[in-house]
Amino acid sequence: TELAKLQDYFGAIGQWAVDQFAEDSRDNEAAWSAAFISYVVKNAGVTPSHGFSPSIRHMTYIVEALVNRKNRDLDRPFWLYKAEDLSPQVGDILCKPWNETPCANLTLAGLESQFIEKKASGEYAIKGTPTGHSHTDVVVRRFSDDGTDYIETLGGNTRDLSGVAHTVGRRRWRLNANGRVDACVDRNNEVIEDCPPFAFIRIVHPTTQQLLDAAADEGGVSV
Repeated sequence: TELAKLQDYFGAIGQWAVDQFAEDSRDNEAAWSAAFISYVVKNAGVTPSHGFSPSIRHMTYIVEALVNRKNRDLDRPFWLYKAEDLSPQVGDILCKPWNETPCANLTLAGLESQFIEKKASGEYAIKGTPTGHSHTDVVVRRFSDDGTDYIETLGGNTRDLSGVAHTVGRRRWRLNANGRVDACVDRNNEVIEDCPPFAFIRIVHPTTQQLLDAAADEGGVSV
């Protein structure tokens, strides 16, 4: 990857990140996938006040999205959901363990116990520095082929559908009959090994159902 591009990606985080990581990331000695997602989101006009903080670590904005949702903060509409609770759509951000053996056991409950605390005010906040071997990609396409649904994601420092590694590329995921991610597949839709997503970040809006869900979570009755 060209140094100028990597400087742009880390520049979305800050000049300190450019100085510290851009040169090494060109030689794949420093990870740059979180910087790429930070660059994409920032270029879409998102600021930290919207609930997504650019970071060299995916886990920073993953945990932040969980805090946003726990606080039911619609002014910070990047909310984290379990992968089994969502049928992914274009614009969602797929969150998964980094592709290694064995895959890290990442769960929302685990992230909450490690990195989230409840303040005296009743609001939730990040505690410490969220860490963990994770990766995120943006869902850019959903389509059907021969009766099966798939999504394609775009990310940085990843292997694309043609097999090129350490690039900005697409990955493809098969969905089951319930619309949940079932497996990672190649461009011929053959299953390949990859750590499955544990969550998705979705940009939410105050719909009637969300208001009812929020009320139900607080002890009300969803109708």
